[in-house]
Amino acid sequence: IWLSNTQTTVATEDIPKDLAEAEKLLTQHQNLKQEIKGYEEEFASLMSYGRRVTEGQTDAQYMFLSQRLNALEEDWNALQHMWDVKHTQLSQSLSLQIFMRDAVQCDVLLSSQENFLSKQDTPTSVEHAELLIKQCENFITSMKANDDKLATLDDNGQRLLSEEEHFAKEKIQQKVDSIRRRRSSNVERAEERLAQLRALLRLQQLRQDMDDLAEWIEDRRLVAEDESFKDSKNITSRYNRHKTFEREIEANKERLETIRKTAEQLVAEQPEFAEPVQTEVSELAAKWAELEEQVKQKGEKLLEANRETIFNNTAQDVNVWMEKLISQMVVDEEEVVTLTDVDICLKGIEDQERQMEERQRQLEDMTEHKEKLKEQHPDKEEVFEKTHLSLQQTFVKLRDPMSKKKDELVRRKRIQQLFRDIEDEKMWAEEKLALTRSGDVGNSLLSATQLQRRHKVLSAEVDNHRPRMEDTVAQAKELISQGVPQAEQYQRGIDDLLDLWRQLEDTLKDREHRLEDSESDQQWLEDAREAETWMGEQELYLMPEETRARDEQAANNAMKKHEQVERAVEAYADEIRNLGGRARDLIDAEHPESERIAQAQNRLDRLYATLKELCAEKRAWLQEQLKLYQLQREILDLEAWIQERTIVAQSNDLGKDFDHCVLLRERFREFAKETEAIGTERVAAANQFVDSLIDQGHRSSAEIAEWKDRVNEAWADLLELMDTRTQLLTAAHAFHRFLSDCHDVLDRIEEKELSIPEDVGKDAKSADAYTRKHATFEHDLKTLEAAVHGVERDADDLLPAYSGDKEQLIRDKRDEVIDAWNRLTLHCQKRKADLADNGEFHRFLNMIRDLLMWMDGINAEMAGQEKPRDVSGVELLMNSHKNLKAEMDARDENFTIAGNLGKSLIQRRHPKLDVVQEKLREVVGKRFDMNDAWDEKWDQFQLMLEVYQFARDAAVAEGWLLAQEPHLNSRHVGDSLEETLALIRQHEAFEKAAQSQEERFQALQRQTTFELREQDQSEEARAAKAEEKSRRRAEAVASQVPQPPPSPKPPKKPASPTQQAPSQASPTSQPQQPSTTAK
Repeated sequence: IWLSNTQTTVATEDIPKDLAEAEKLLTQHQNLKQEIKGYEEEFASLMSYGRRVTEGQTDAQYMFLSQRLNALEEDWNALQHMWDVKHTQLSQSLSLQIFMRDAVQCDVLLSSQENFLSKQDTPTSVEHAELLIKQCENFITSMKANDDKLATLDDNGQRLLSEEEHFAKEKIQQKVDSIRRRRSSNVERAEERLAQLRALLRLQQLRQDMDDLAEWIEDRRLVAEDESFKDSKNITSRYNRHKTFEREIEANKERLETIRKTAEQLVAEQPEFAEPVQTEVSELAAKWAELEEQVKQKGEKLLEANRETIFNNTAQDVNVWMEKLISQMVVDEEEVVTLTDVDICLKGIEDQERQMEERQRQLEDMTEHKEKLKEQHPDKEEVFEKTHLSLQQTFVKLRDPMSKKKDELVRRKRIQQLFRDIEDEKMWAEEKLALTRSGDVGNSLLSATQLQRRHKVLSAEVDNHRPRMEDTVAQAKELISQGVPQAEQYQRGIDDLLDLWRQLEDTLKDREHRLEDSESDQQWLEDAREAETWMGEQELYLMPEETRARDEQAANNAMKKHEQVERAVEAYADEIRNLGGRARDLIDAEHPESERIAQAQNRLDRLYATLKELCAEKRAWLQEQLKLYQLQREILDLEAWIQERTIVAQSNDLGKDFDHCVLLRERFREFAKETEAIGTERVAAANQFVDSLIDQGHRSSAEIAEWKDRVNEAWADLLELMDTRTQLLTAAHAFHRFLSDCHDVLDRIEEKELSIPEDVGKDAKSADAYTRKHATFEHDLKTLEAAVHGVERDADDLLPAYSGDKEQLIRDKRDEVIDAWNRLTLHCQKRKADLADNGEFHRFLNMIRDLLMWMDGINAEMAGQEKPRDVSGVELLMNSHKNLKAEMDARDENFTIAGNLGKSLIQRRHPKLDVVQEKLREVVGKRFDMNDAWDEKWDQFQLMLEVYQFARDAAVAEGWLLAQEPHLNSRHVGDSLEETLALIRQHEAFEKAAQSQEERFQALQRQTTFELREQDQSEEARAAKAEEKSRRRAEAVASQVPQPPPSPKPPKKPASPTQQAPSQASPTSQPQQPSTTAK
């Protein structure tokens, strides 16, 4: 019942509509699997017991039991298969719902992406473009971040599609393709949008650069338009500002070139920007050219009016600057002591170098002014040259002292910096050394682990800092090797630093070992605490219970749980041994916590031994409960089984008919054998089980003994009931069998009679088939005849044992069977006679049809002969005509056979007598016509041969005469004696030849047979000949087609139809069929 209900539960096809329902159904299905596993042991026990009972048994009851076991096993396997199929379906449904949930999220995500990409904002400034690009880049970054989700969805979809026979494969494929398509489209659109925005950014940047440059040009244009150069005051200052202004213009010219290159590159990459960009760049270039021209003109005007003044003022300014610089270079070296002083001096040197570069440009301008002034004031040429040369020489002399002073300051800075680096390294090493000398190694696993991690960080920091220390030491050694005055101080600093590093490395190693030992100790103590906790929990579970389990299932579950605990306890022995080995290693290594470790290990050993004892006690207690419930289940099952069998044995149903009685008898016979075999074994097994438990001193021995007595008493009552019912069923079987046999024989007789068809066949093939079927039918009647005799014998055996209604019923059934059999034999005889007549009739028709077709062919062949043209053609046709005559003679036997068969049918007055006579008349008349046609054709061929022979001979004679005419008509008699004699001899030969041809010409003069017949043919002769032919044809037909005999009297019925055998049913008055078949 449970198996059927469970199969029904598993077979329900609930398709989840959402994820929650799919998870719920799958969880319920998993719980059902646990329930099935709970019955596995019971099923295995039942199958094992059943196989032992039925093994080697051939009795029907045991075979029936074996079949039931096979069916039960098939149902069990079917349940497992159904569960697997349902689990696969639910798993697929769950994965589908998860996939669809993720797909919905991805759809929302892709929709938001598409919404963002649908916005096509055009930037109006660089800031706006950068903002849009940043938004697009952030969008692409978010797309890439979400790609994992989309890729995961795609992978999940592909995994689902790779599963065999997934019920939603098409739906998943459509969704995967849609997500892929939209994802690819969004990526392409995002990349295109980003590229477009970047191009627009470059365009806005270009325009901003052009705007900035245009604005800058406009500002500088205003400066260039300033007319203050006409003022004679501060000429040199204005000139210097103008030169600075020109250098500024020149320096910013690169901006214009950069803009041009950027514009060209942008136009090449984005041709749609060509027109506006090129226009704007051209306008900007024009403004730049205008500015350059203005600046150039202003400079030229300023120089033309004030060149000498500018030269003199510049010379005075440079000279004053050089004198000041010389005074600044005289510095007391004792004032530069600290690193700060050195840095200040170096900064001043760098400022002076920049001033020198500016003065260098002024000297170069003065060179140009000098040349112009020489041309304008030749009388002052020497003054200009001397002034410029003096300044140039003084400027050159200043470079070398300044360079030397800078090098000295750099050297001093390096020395001072190295002192500071050494002190910094010593301070760093002392700081780390203080950390490594700490005595805290942790008092727990967590603290020990944290300290270990910190120490690794410190070690890594020291290793990373080592190259810096080594570099500092190398620099100091380099300076020492150069013989600097501070070499002794450097050496002391290096020695102190290296000593600190050696101490640091030693303390690092020592602390590492101490931390490792502490971590090992704390790890072992932590593992030991976990082991104690675990064994304490198991000990609580293994404590004995006061009440036993409520039923066998609960006892089984308790035993399974206990076995799991036992396996866990057994498996935990490796953990205890591992802890013991580790404890011995730690104690041997004299770790700080050795004493605590030894005490904890002893405590673990005691706890584990106690746990093993509790496991054994709990197992014994559970086994005793389990055996009691097993016995109770077997006793209850056996009592229920005996009760079921008793209900069957007490039945009073002896059957309503023979089949029912046989079924009841066979079933009860199998039932009795099965019950006796199974019951004996089960009762013996139960008694043995009870005795074993009582012998073992079970606590419930009295209750067990009561169960045993109750089972044995019920079993004895069942055996007695089965014997009584067997006798009753045997008595009812004989009576029902006779009635069943009678009914069966009557049904068979009726079936045979109804199966005799009325149709005898429409052609020879169907007639032969019906004849063969009837022969088979008569052969089958022999078996039915034996069944009829069997009914008579059974009736004779039963009548003495019955009286009253049952006796009369037996007599009536017997007589009914005999009457039906007599009717069947009469019907069979009539059917056989009809089939014989019909078969001969169709064979006659086939022969007649074949002969008529053959004669048609012969007539057609004679009528289709071509008219010959010469003697050889006539002779060839005559030979062919002779061959037709030979073929006609060969068919004489077939005509004889067909005629005899037709005459036989006429003599027996066949139902289709008219058809037979008509066919005979047709074939005889057509044969007469065929023979007459052959004779006429032969006479024609003979006449034609004679005519063609005459024509041939006449043609030959005519040819001979024509050949001789030239000789007779010739008037030449010869020109000489020899020629005349030759002509005489030739004429004599002609005369002899003419005499030999005389007989041929006489034969040609005689009349031919054709001419003679033509003379004798008249209308009266032709009519007489036709009449004679008709008479002869009628005589031939009359001689071959006889008249039917008078109708015979109907035959008398046989006196004893029941005594006739089926083999004698065919009528004896039928003539034998001809043995020769017409071709």
